[in-house]
Amino acid sequence: MKQIHIVIITLILFFSIFSLYLLGYRFNHSTSYPFGIYQLTGQQAHYKKGELILFCPPNSPILHTALERHYLNAGTCDGGFEPVIKKIFGVTGDKVSFKQTININNTPIPHTRRLQTDSKGRSLPQLSDFIISPHHLFVLSDHKPTISFDSRYYGEVSIHNVIGGIKPILTN
Repeated sequence: MKQIHIVIITLILFFSIFSLYLLGYRFNHSTSYPFGIYQLTGQQAHYKKGELILFCPPNSPILHTALERHYLNAGTCDGGFEPVIKKIFGVTGDKVSFKQTININNTPIPHTRRLQTDSKGRSLPQLSDFIISPHHLFVLSDHKPTISFDSRYYGEVSIHNVIGGIKPILTN
């Protein structure tokens, strides 16, 4: 009798979590943004600077190295990555330059210097200045800008990789 109650409670919990997932709720456990519950706000044709998005990182050798080094978590995105949350700092046509800080259209973004190596002394990718391609975005974390693995290391993200806008619901 006790085992039946455990099975019923487990099924109710599973279906509750699954229902919340279908309603667009996601749990963030990465360090780029606060731990907690977020909700998808939907896909858009155009995204604006300052929007928080959930997206699949590009499937590239740089991101596979990041996965091996545990900068990213494994997940269901193409390439085996987990979707990540970042804020949009650059859009199509913006010029990204790397100086003391990252600059978008010659405007410095505070606290966004690029690291040469990670905490274990391994080299990090160093991109050259570029102009954001059509239908692409430049994303960063403004929550932990000094340690986030983001566009400063892997470049622009296609809007086709964006799952949707996302907003915090319950975070620490």
